[in-house]
Amino acid sequence: MARDRLNELQGPRSRTPNDYEMKNQYARPAGGAASDDTDFLQQVDNTQQLIDRIKSNISAIDQLHSRSLVALSNDDTTKNNRMVDALQEETNRLLQQARGNVKAMAAATKRMKGSEGNVRRAQQSQLAKKLMNAVQEYQGVQESFKKKWKQRMEREYRIARPTATAAEVENAIETADGPIFSQQILTTRIGEQRRALEEVQNRHVELQKIEQSIEQLFNLFQDMQLLLDTQQEQITQIDQHVDNTVAYVEDGGKEMQKAVVHRRNTRNRMWCLCVAVIILIIVIAFLIWWFGFNHAGVTFGSK
Repeated sequence: MARDRLNELQGPRSRTPNDYEMKNQYARPAGGAASDDTDFLQQVDNTQQLIDRIKSNISAIDQLHSRSLVALSNDDTTKNNRMVDALQEETNRLLQQARGNVKAMAAATKRMKGSEGNVRRAQQSQLAKKLMNAVQEYQGVQESFKKKWKQRMEREYRIARPTATAAEVENAIETADGPIFSQQILTTRIGEQRRALEEVQNRHVELQKIEQSIEQLFNLFQDMQLLLDTQQEQITQIDQHVDNTVAYVEDGGKEMQKAVVHRRNTRNRMWCLCVAVIILIIVIAFLIWWFGFNHAGVTFGSK
């Protein structure tokens, strides 16, 4: 993949970021991108393609960095730096596009409930993590190159100033674009030493680009981390709400069972009471009939 990207850059017309964006213009990073399943799945697929492209570019950038460290001529260095700049510019655009897609999906699924919302949030979180992994990989490539690039600048500066201390070398590298360093170049008469200082000054420009790239990647990583933390908090709240609802339902079920048992017991007691009352009424009626109509006297008189 990285070799293919280098071949594209070295071809008669390297593919530009705009070309890639036109190919993926169906992506809709607006808030309504996930209005239905088709749009959402299309957004997921598009973002995955962007991340794959980013990772391919990172590998190609790493190879170009290695070439820069061993370039022997200014022409080779200039050509290589031009390809690095083009590839880094494209990669930065792809990173921002992928970031926009992930944030759009997060906004669209923020208030979705039920299983569909959970599935979409899981897919969006997975893409965010993949993007963060790509950013970390890119940061690692840039940090490694920055370290090696500074080491080469140190060696070149010592060609011009063999007796320089470590602090002087560090200061020269950090201020190579300043007037004092330019004055050192002008006052250096030995050709090899002057060329070495000029090389340090030229490499300082690339060093600044690398440092800027690392800072941008750090901010992007923090942004994605914040997005994941926020979404995890939302998921936790939803889970807590579901747990509370389940608990309420279970408590309600228990109370309902108690009410049913209580009602059944009450009904049984009522039936018993009714039967007792009926029996009592029958007994009273019998006694009234027996004594009221002098059945007792008849009986005793017959004896």
